[in-house]
Amino acid sequence: MSINNVEAIDNSLPKVGFRLLMIVFLLISGSLWGLNTTVSKFAADGGIHAFSMAFWQSVIAAVSLGVLGFLIGERVKINKELVFVCFICGSIGMTLPNAILFAAVSHVSVGIISITISLIPLVTLVMSVLIRIEQNTVKKTIGVVLGVISVLLIIVPKASFAGNNEFKWLLIILLPPLGYSVMNVMLGKFMPKCDTPLFVASGIFVSVALCSSLLMYFTPGSFHLLSIPLDTGEIATVLLGVFIFIAHSLYVYTIKKAGPVFASLGTYIITISGVFWGVIILGEKHSTWVWLSLMIIIVSLYMVQPKNIESEA
Repeated sequence: MSINNVEAIDNSLPKVGFRLLMIVFLLISGSLWGLNTTVSKFAADGGIHAFSMAFWQSVIAAVSLGVLGFLIGERVKINKELVFVCFICGSIGMTLPNAILFAAVSHVSVGIISITISLIPLVTLVMSVLIRIEQNTVKKTIGVVLGVISVLLIIVPKASFAGNNEFKWLLIILLPPLGYSVMNVMLGKFMPKCDTPLFVASGIFVSVALCSSLLMYFTPGSFHLLSIPLDTGEIATVLLGVFIFIAHSLYVYTIKKAGPVFASLGTYIITISGVFWGVIILGEKHSTWVWLSLMIIIVSLYMVQPKNIESEA
């Protein structure tokens, strides 16, 4: 199917039907992203090393996104700027954060990890303000403060048990939002000039695959060769790649057709679904502090959202 066929389908939909389609795509995309953390738990329990998870996820996503981009008519010219963006986003923005989160699922609940991931828009805002590509407001400042409070509600109750393993991992999983935010800032400056978003995403995942390979080379025993028939851990590893491919494809399509502001609402879905997938599938039980943290982070995300969503949707 070419890009013209896709445009024709969009134009044939009534306005209400189009909005509903965008909402459905956003719900599916956010839910799959939220589900990835739970799936990585099954992979980790199946003995798959975090570096190997990151490698196979990126290989599957890179190939799938590249093929899809080609089928819908994207063509890309490789230049120094593209290689630089893909390398930085793939190494600092995805490889290290993903490896940390994949390792953390064996030590911290999926729900808490999902809440810390939701700090990404807040950290991205702070970085954007510091390098002057975004203006700060009182509302956004309050949102950032609420985000800090939501994290403290999770960490402080555990601080009295500073010797336990979970508390140490709670501190470690605060690092991935920094890496993801670096990627967001890089893409925020690069993507407006880009008309091949799927190929760029594929290039980023190629970078992740290369960086993961390097990490596995220096970590003997971390590579896991997938073999048929796949066991539970291997199936989960494959699903990590499939889910991120579907989620990213729908997300990019939603940005293109409904605008980045509307698409950014997916952050709410990722956070909420991530917590509830852990409850539904893994039977996780959370303290009052965690649920309070979840409610505050949702308010915080609202405070830092851009305005004029209706004008873009």
